Amino acid sequence: MIAARPTKARLAALPVAAISLLAAVSFADPAAARRGQPDPDEPQSTQVTRPMSTPLLALVSLKDQRVTIYDKDGAILHSPVSSGQTGYETPVGIYSVLQKEAEHYSNRYDDAAMPFMQRITWTGVAMHAGALPGYPASHGCIRLPHEFAERLFPLTKLGLRVVVSRYDVAPTTMTHPLLFKPAPLADAPAVLTKTSQQVAASETEDQMKLGAPPPADLPPVLANRAAQLQAIVAAKSAQADEAGKKADAARLIAKQKSAERATAMKALRVAETAKKRAGGDVADADHDLSKATSDAAKQKAQADKDKATAKLAETTAKFEAAKAEFQPKIDDYERSVADAKAAEATRTALIAEAHGAQRKMSPVSVFI
Repeated sequence: MIAARPTKARLAALPVAAISLLAAVSFADPAAARRGQPDPDEPQSTQVTRPMSTPLLALVSLKDQRVTIYDKDGAILHSPVSSGQTGYETPVGIYSVLQKEAEHYSNRYDDAAMPFMQRITWTGVAMHAGALPGYPASHGCIRLPHEFAERLFPLTKLGLRVVVSRYDVAPTTMTHPLLFKPAPLADAPAVLTKTSQQVAASETEDQMKLGAPPPADLPPVLANRAAQLQAIVAAKSAQADEAGKKADAARLIAKQKSAERATAMKALRVAETAKKRAGGDVADADHDLSKATSDAAKQKAQADKDKATAKLAETTAKFEAAKAEFQPKIDDYERSVADAKAAEATRTALIAEAHGAQRKMSPVSVFI
């Protein structure tokens, strides 16, 4: 069953599975369109009288020519707007802030100033400061009062959800049998997620870094699971540090052995080349012997073959000696390289496990 709430309802969170859900509700026409003259009873912008946190959602009502900004607890700011005029209507839809520029000029409409621009489409639709005559008058953008646009600009982040609707809507809580079911926390600490009441504790980037502690006000059962996950993060991070040190040490050893390997490889190539050359001389002498017809020629060919055979034996012995001497150095270098790669792979895997545990302490949200 979907629990609808009035348009002015505050954003709440599902305690089950700690999932924040946003649903568009109350599609009845809530007020007459403000065309011609602005509503004299409504100020340029208003703020809810409570502390604000980071804005999460902006809802633009084209019928009301009004924008409402929400944080995790509900509406925090209201302001009139001026959307696209006939022929340049602002498109209805669900968008995100894609780009922000405090000083921006239009590249489509005579280099027009668009102060405190927050782009929501790459085809030219944005929220920005501009003239508000009390009715739709823009070329598709959402104009805001200058003071309001300046105030809102530093509060928002890229990715802020912007919903443009014909009528006013509001976030609300909903439940449904097909939504996610919570797994037993006692047996599966990995399913831990923070409820929306704890979202504010992780809104800043540095709090979301690896190893950030869980909020202090978690319920006991969640605090216990958070402690387990935090212990996993700490353990995996420590193991990753050790693996990183091993990788650094192995790389240093490999670098030190690199010169020895180069010398060994050169010596082996020289010995192997001499062996191959001697083998070729034996083959040539054997060929000459098979072609000799006179006794003198046969004797000379046989002498050449004996000499080449002796040389082959000598070079083979030198090659085997060089291989016995230098191959271990080559093998040591390859082992040190393999050790460095293995340690780095271990470090990467441990960091991934630590990040995985950290993410399990973060909220899961579904936007409908």
